[in-house]
Amino acid sequence: AKVITDPIVPPQPVSPKRNIILVAFFFLGLIVPILVIYIRDLFKVNITSREELEKLADLNVIGEVARNKEGEVMVVRRNSTSPIVELFRSIRNNLQFILDEPNKKVILVTSTIPNEGKTFVAINLAASFALSEKKVLLIGMDIRNPQLAVDMGFTKGKGLTSFLTGDEKWENLLSHIPEYPNLDILQAGVIPPNPNELLMKPILFELFKELRIKYDIIVIDSAPLGVVSDTLLIAKQADTTVYVTRENVTPKDVVNFINSIYKAKRLTNPYLVINDVNVVEKKQYGYKYKYGYGYESSNVKSKRKK
Repeated sequence: AKVITDPIVPPQPVSPKRNIILVAFFFLGLIVPILVIYIRDLFKVNITSREELEKLADLNVIGEVARNKEGEVMVVRRNSTSPIVELFRSIRNNLQFILDEPNKKVILVTSTIPNEGKTFVAINLAASFALSEKKVLLIGMDIRNPQLAVDMGFTKGKGLTSFLTGDEKWENLLSHIPEYPNLDILQAGVIPPNPNELLMKPILFELFKELRIKYDIIVIDSAPLGVVSDTLLIAKQADTTVYVTRENVTPKDVVNFINSIYKAKRLTNPYLVINDVNVVEKKQYGYKYKYGYGYESSNVKSKRKK
Protein backbone atom coordinates (compact mmCIF):
# COMPACT_ATOMS: atom_id res chain seq x y z
CA ALA A 1 0.00 0.00 0.00
CA LYS A 2 1.25 3.43 -0.89
CA VAL A 3 -0.25 6.84 0.11
CA ILE A 4 -0.52 8.92 -3.03
CA THR A 5 -1.97 12.10 -1.38
CA ASP A 6 -2.45 12.88 2.31
CA PRO A 7 -6.15 13.33 3.28
CA ILE A 8 -7.37 16.87 3.91
CA VAL A 9 -9.23 17.10 7.22
CA PRO A 10 -11.79 20.01 7.26
CA PRO A 11 -12.02 22.11 10.45
CA GLN A 12 -15.78 21.45 10.72
CA PRO A 13 -17.65 18.18 10.20
CA VAL A 14 -19.32 17.76 6.82
CA SER A 15 -22.49 16.34 8.37
CA PRO A 16 -24.62 17.08 10.33
CA LYS A 17 -24.55 20.84 9.65
CA ARG A 18 -25.13 22.31 13.09
CA ASN A 19 -25.89 25.87 11.96
CA ILE A 20 -28.67 24.75 9.63
CA ILE A 21 -30.19 22.57 12.36
CA LEU A 22 -30.06 25.40 14.92
CA VAL A 23 -31.72 27.87 12.52
CA ALA A 24 -34.39 25.34 11.56
CA PHE A 25 -35.30 24.57 15.16
CA PHE A 26 -35.21 28.25 16.10
CA PHE A 27 -37.90 29.03 13.53
CA LEU A 28 -39.74 25.83 14.45
CA GLY A 29 -39.79 27.03 18.07
CA LEU A 30 -41.41 30.27 16.93
CA ILE A 31 -43.93 28.81 14.50
CA VAL A 32 -45.25 25.92 16.63
CA PRO A 33 -46.36 28.08 19.65
CA ILE A 34 -47.99 30.61 17.30
CA LEU A 35 -49.94 27.83 15.59
CA VAL A 36 -50.95 26.32 18.93
CA ILE A 37 -52.15 29.70 20.27
CA TYR A 38 -54.00 30.44 17.02
CA ILE A 39 -55.76 27.05 16.98
CA ARG A 40 -56.61 27.36 20.68
CA ASP A 41 -58.13 30.82 20.13
CA LEU A 42 -60.24 29.45 17.27
CA PHE A 43 -61.95 27.13 19.75
CA LYS A 44 -62.48 29.93 22.29
CA VAL A 45 -65.75 31.50 21.17
CA ASN A 46 -66.43 33.48 24.38
CA ILE A 47 -64.78 36.51 25.96
CA THR A 48 -62.11 35.27 28.38
CA SER A 49 -60.67 38.47 29.87
CA ARG A 50 -60.98 42.22 30.19
CA GLU A 51 -57.97 42.69 27.91
CA GLU A 52 -59.65 40.70 25.14
CA LEU A 53 -62.88 42.68 25.54
CA GLU A 54 -60.99 45.99 25.36
CA LYS A 55 -59.30 44.92 22.12
CA LEU A 56 -62.56 43.91 20.44
CA ALA A 57 -64.92 46.63 21.71
CA ASP A 58 -65.17 50.27 20.68
CA LEU A 59 -66.63 51.17 24.09
CA ASN A 60 -64.58 51.84 27.20
CA VAL A 61 -64.56 49.27 30.01
CA ILE A 62 -65.20 51.08 33.30
CA GLY A 63 -64.86 48.08 35.60
CA GLU A 64 -65.14 44.40 36.29
CA VAL A 65 -67.05 42.37 38.86
CA ALA A 66 -65.38 39.50 40.68
CA ARG A 67 -66.86 36.01 40.68
CA ASN A 68 -69.66 35.74 43.21
CA LYS A 69 -68.56 32.95 45.54
CA GLU A 70 -71.01 33.85 48.29
CA GLY A 71 -74.04 32.46 46.49
CA GLU A 72 -76.16 35.50 47.41
CA VAL A 73 -77.53 38.06 44.99
CA MET A 74 -77.02 41.12 47.19
CA VAL A 75 -73.32 41.05 48.05
CA VAL A 76 -72.70 44.76 48.70
CA ARG A 77 -72.99 45.35 52.42
CA ARG A 78 -71.95 48.08 54.79
CA ASN A 79 -68.33 47.84 56.02
CA SER A 80 -67.57 44.87 53.75
CA THR A 81 -64.08 44.84 52.14
CA SER A 82 -64.36 41.70 50.04
CA PRO A 83 -62.95 41.86 46.47
CA ILE A 84 -66.37 41.86 44.83
CA VAL A 85 -67.61 44.73 47.01
CA GLU A 86 -64.49 46.78 46.34
CA LEU A 87 -64.93 46.31 42.60
CA PHE A 88 -68.55 47.46 42.82
CA ARG A 89 -67.35 50.54 44.71
CA SER A 90 -64.84 51.20 41.94
CA ILE A 91 -67.59 51.03 39.30
CA ARG A 92 -69.78 53.30 41.44
CA ASN A 93 -66.98 55.87 41.72
CA ASN A 94 -66.41 55.77 37.95
CA LEU A 95 -70.12 56.32 37.35
CA GLN A 96 -70.10 59.30 39.70
CA PHE A 97 -67.45 60.91 37.48
CA ILE A 98 -69.59 60.17 34.41
CA LEU A 99 -72.71 61.61 36.06
CA ASP A 100 -70.90 64.89 36.56
CA GLU A 101 -73.96 67.15 36.63
CA PRO A 102 -76.75 67.34 39.23
CA ASN A 103 -79.45 66.57 36.66
CA LYS A 104 -77.71 63.37 35.51
CA LYS A 105 -79.18 60.62 37.66
CA VAL A 106 -80.45 57.68 35.59
CA ILE A 107 -78.29 54.58 35.01
CA LEU A 108 -79.57 52.00 32.53
CA VAL A 109 -78.19 48.47 33.04
CA THR A 110 -78.51 46.07 30.12
CA SER A 111 -76.76 43.19 28.33
CA THR A 112 -77.00 41.33 25.04
CA ILE A 113 -78.18 37.88 26.09
CA PRO A 114 -79.62 36.36 29.30
CA ASN A 115 -77.35 34.99 32.06
CA GLU A 116 -74.73 37.71 31.74
CA GLY A 117 -75.61 39.09 35.19
CA LYS A 118 -77.24 42.42 34.39
CA THR A 119 -79.82 42.11 37.21
CA PHE A 120 -77.06 41.12 39.65
CA VAL A 121 -75.02 44.16 38.62
CA ALA A 122 -78.05 46.49 38.78
CA ILE A 123 -79.01 45.33 42.29
CA ASN A 124 -75.54 45.73 43.76
CA LEU A 125 -74.87 49.04 42.01
CA ALA A 126 -78.08 50.40 43.53
CA ALA A 127 -77.07 49.03 46.95
CA SER A 128 -73.60 50.58 46.64
CA PHE A 129 -75.05 54.02 45.83
CA ALA A 130 -77.58 53.67 48.67
CA LEU A 131 -74.80 52.93 51.18
CA SER A 132 -73.03 56.12 50.08
CA GLU A 133 -75.94 58.13 51.51
CA LYS A 134 -77.67 58.64 48.16
CA LYS A 135 -81.44 58.27 47.87
CA VAL A 136 -81.73 55.50 45.28
CA LEU A 137 -84.55 53.91 43.30
CA LEU A 138 -84.06 50.52 41.62
CA ILE A 139 -86.62 49.86 38.85
CA GLY A 140 -87.28 46.50 37.22
CA MET A 141 -88.02 47.29 33.56
CA ASP A 142 -87.46 43.84 32.10
CA ILE A 143 -91.23 43.39 32.00
CA ARG A 144 -91.17 40.34 29.69
CA ASN A 145 -89.04 38.24 32.03
CA PRO A 146 -88.99 40.01 35.42
CA GLN A 147 -86.28 38.58 37.69
CA LEU A 148 -85.64 41.50 40.03
CA ALA A 149 -88.28 40.49 42.58
CA VAL A 150 -87.18 36.83 42.51
CA ASP A 151 -83.48 37.65 42.94
CA MET A 152 -84.19 40.01 45.83
CA GLY A 153 -86.51 37.57 47.60
CA PHE A 154 -89.72 39.53 47.05
CA THR A 155 -93.03 37.96 46.15
CA LYS A 156 -93.96 38.67 42.56
CA GLY A 157 -96.90 41.05 42.45
CA LYS A 158 -97.94 44.48 41.32
CA GLY A 159 -95.25 46.77 40.04
CA LEU A 160 -94.35 49.12 37.20
CA THR A 161 -96.84 47.54 34.79
CA SER A 162 -99.68 48.25 37.22
CA PHE A 163 -98.70 51.93 37.21
CA LEU A 164 -98.40 52.07 33.41
CA THR A 165 -101.88 50.60 33.00
CA GLY A 166 -103.28 53.22 35.39
CA ASP A 167 -104.26 50.78 38.15
CA GLU A 168 -101.94 52.03 40.93
CA LYS A 169 -99.81 54.97 41.99
CA TRP A 170 -96.11 54.21 41.81
CA GLU A 171 -95.54 55.31 45.42
CA ASN A 172 -97.80 52.48 46.64
CA LEU A 173 -95.82 49.86 44.72
CA LEU A 174 -92.41 50.40 46.35
CA SER A 175 -90.61 47.68 48.30
CA HIS A 176 -87.94 48.19 50.96
CA ILE A 177 -85.07 46.35 52.66
CA PRO A 178 -84.37 47.28 56.31
CA GLU A 179 -80.57 47.08 55.86
CA TYR A 180 -80.73 49.69 53.08
CA PRO A 181 -82.93 52.57 54.29
CA ASN A 182 -81.99 54.80 51.33
CA LEU A 183 -82.99 52.20 48.72
CA ASP A 184 -86.48 51.91 47.20
CA ILE A 185 -87.35 49.07 44.80
CA LEU A 186 -90.05 49.16 42.14
CA GLN A 187 -90.40 45.69 40.66
CA ALA A 188 -91.60 45.07 37.10
CA GLY A 189 -94.94 43.60 38.10
CA VAL A 190 -97.30 41.32 36.19
CA ILE A 191 -96.19 40.39 32.66
CA PRO A 192 -98.41 42.36 30.23
CA PRO A 193 -99.70 41.14 26.86
CA ASN A 194 -98.32 44.26 25.11
CA PRO A 195 -94.97 45.14 26.77
CA ASN A 196 -93.58 47.12 23.82
CA GLU A 197 -96.62 49.36 23.55
CA LEU A 198 -96.76 49.78 27.33
CA LEU A 199 -93.23 51.19 27.43
CA MET A 200 -94.13 53.72 24.72
CA LYS A 201 -96.81 55.40 26.83
CA PRO A 202 -96.25 59.11 27.62
CA ILE A 203 -96.98 58.37 31.29
CA LEU A 204 -93.59 56.66 31.53
CA PHE A 205 -91.78 59.86 30.51
CA GLU A 206 -93.80 61.84 33.04
CA LEU A 207 -92.84 59.29 35.69
CA PHE A 208 -89.12 59.82 35.11
CA LYS A 209 -89.55 63.58 35.38
CA GLU A 210 -91.05 63.06 38.82
CA LEU A 211 -88.45 60.47 39.86
CA ARG A 212 -85.56 62.79 38.97
CA ILE A 213 -86.90 65.29 41.50
CA LYS A 214 -87.30 62.78 44.34
CA TYR A 215 -84.16 60.60 43.92
CA ASP A 216 -80.42 61.13 43.67
CA ILE A 217 -79.78 57.97 41.63
CA ILE A 218 -82.17 55.84 39.55
CA VAL A 219 -80.94 52.40 38.42
CA ILE A 220 -82.92 50.60 35.69
CA ASP A 221 -82.71 46.84 35.25
CA SER A 222 -83.76 46.51 31.60
CA ALA A 223 -84.22 43.66 29.12
CA PRO A 224 -81.34 42.10 27.12
CA LEU A 225 -80.82 44.06 23.91
CA GLY A 226 -80.03 41.05 21.77
CA VAL A 227 -83.36 39.39 22.62
CA VAL A 228 -85.97 42.18 22.58
CA SER A 229 -86.09 45.85 21.61
CA ASP A 230 -87.76 47.10 24.83
CA THR A 231 -84.55 48.62 26.18
CA LEU A 232 -84.17 50.92 23.18
CA LEU A 233 -87.58 52.45 23.98
CA ILE A 234 -86.40 53.62 27.41
CA ALA A 235 -82.76 54.36 26.54
CA LYS A 236 -83.53 58.07 26.06
CA GLN A 237 -84.50 58.31 29.73
CA ALA A 238 -80.99 57.31 30.82
CA ASP A 239 -77.99 59.55 31.37
CA THR A 240 -75.53 56.66 31.02
CA THR A 241 -75.69 52.96 30.17
CA VAL A 242 -73.86 50.12 31.91
CA TYR A 243 -73.55 47.34 29.33
CA VAL A 244 -72.85 44.06 31.13
CA THR A 245 -70.78 41.26 29.60
CA ARG A 246 -69.66 38.06 31.33
CA GLU A 247 -66.36 36.24 31.24
CA ASN A 248 -66.57 32.85 29.45
CA VAL A 249 -70.27 33.44 28.69
CA THR A 250 -70.51 36.42 26.33
CA PRO A 251 -69.70 35.27 22.76
CA LYS A 252 -67.02 37.19 20.88
CA ASP A 253 -69.44 37.73 18.00
CA VAL A 254 -71.69 39.70 20.36
CA VAL A 255 -69.06 42.45 20.54
CA ASN A 256 -69.77 43.28 16.89
CA PHE A 257 -73.43 43.79 17.83
CA ILE A 258 -72.41 46.02 20.78
CA ASN A 259 -70.14 48.06 18.50
CA SER A 260 -72.94 48.54 15.96
CA ILE A 261 -75.33 49.74 18.70
CA TYR A 262 -72.66 52.13 19.92
CA LYS A 263 -71.89 53.53 16.46
CA ALA A 264 -75.59 54.01 15.76
CA LYS A 265 -75.85 55.97 19.05
CA ARG A 266 -78.90 53.99 20.13
CA LEU A 267 -77.77 53.98 23.78
CA THR A 268 -76.97 57.01 25.92
CA ASN A 269 -73.32 57.30 26.94
CA PRO A 270 -72.64 53.51 27.16
CA TYR A 271 -69.79 51.83 29.04
CA LEU A 272 -68.86 48.17 29.41
CA VAL A 273 -68.59 46.10 32.59
CA ILE A 274 -67.27 42.54 32.57
CA ASN A 275 -68.88 40.25 35.13
CA ASP A 276 -67.82 37.00 36.84
CA VAL A 277 -64.06 37.63 36.66
CA ASN A 278 -61.88 35.16 38.55
CA VAL A 279 -59.60 37.77 40.16
CA VAL A 280 -57.48 35.16 42.02
CA GLU A 281 -56.13 33.87 38.71
CA LYS A 282 -55.37 37.32 37.29
CA LYS A 283 -51.72 38.29 37.58
CA GLN A 284 -52.49 41.99 37.47
CA TYR A 285 -53.99 41.68 40.97
CA GLY A 286 -50.56 41.10 42.46
CA TYR A 287 -51.57 40.65 46.07
CA LYS A 288 -54.73 38.72 45.06
CA TYR A 289 -56.86 40.68 47.54
CA LYS A 290 -55.50 38.66 50.47
CA TYR A 291 -54.41 41.68 52.45
CA GLY A 292 -56.97 43.83 54.26
CA TYR A 293 -55.43 47.12 53.18
CA GLY A 294 -55.71 49.67 55.96
CA TYR A 295 -57.71 47.42 58.28
CA GLU A 296 -54.93 45.41 59.98
CA SER A 297 -54.68 45.84 63.74
CA SER A 298 -51.51 47.00 65.44
CA ASN A 299 -51.28 43.69 67.37
CA VAL A 300 -51.04 41.71 64.14
CA LYS A 301 -48.38 44.08 62.82
CA SER A 302 -46.29 43.71 65.97
CA LYS A 303 -46.53 39.91 65.77
CA ARG A 304 -45.30 40.00 62.19
CA LYS A 305 -42.33 42.16 63.22
CA LYS A 306 -41.45 39.67 65.96
